[in-house]
Amino acid sequence: MKGLTLIEILIVIAIVGILAVLSYASLREWNKSQKIEADTRKIYAGLLEARTKAFTEKVVCGAYWESTPIKKIHFRCDNDTDGDITDPNGYVEIKTLSLNTEFAATFSGNTVTFYPEGYSTKWGTIYIHSTTSPNTTEYNCITVSLIKIKMGHWNGSSCIAR
Repeated sequence: MKGLTLIEILIVIAIVGILAVLSYASLREWNKSQKIEADTRKIYAGLLEARTKAFTEKVVCGAYWESTPIKKIHFRCDNDTDGDITDPNGYVEIKTLSLNTEFAATFSGNTVTFYPEGYSTKWGTIYIHSTTSPNTTEYNCITVSLIKIKMGHWNGSSCIAR
């Protein structure tokens, strides 16, 4: 007799099922990792754009978020020369980012500002808020210092710039 028995077919179906479950979990983790990295790169690009705009247009520009965890970041420039990008009538919105992932920050307050000379007076880090962040992400935090903005990997307590 040639052919497959019912037991053989059930074993093959079980193996395929196990492989499908394992690959689905890996795919979900990879997708989460990609979203974190994409959001980190968007924030980084927005900060660079705000700093460049501050330097080229000789105005104060920066980023503002309403609360932590950060789900939305506003990039703004001051338009009434008081240096405040949160004053309701005194800023121009460059762009707003709605994030797929929650972030947190170590800055005092909820702004990062860049002055017309291109430097920032606030130093700090914007980092992935989740404690279950995949270790597979190359970039999941951004550090801002006096003259540098760098992406890195959050190790749970600090951003290791790459």
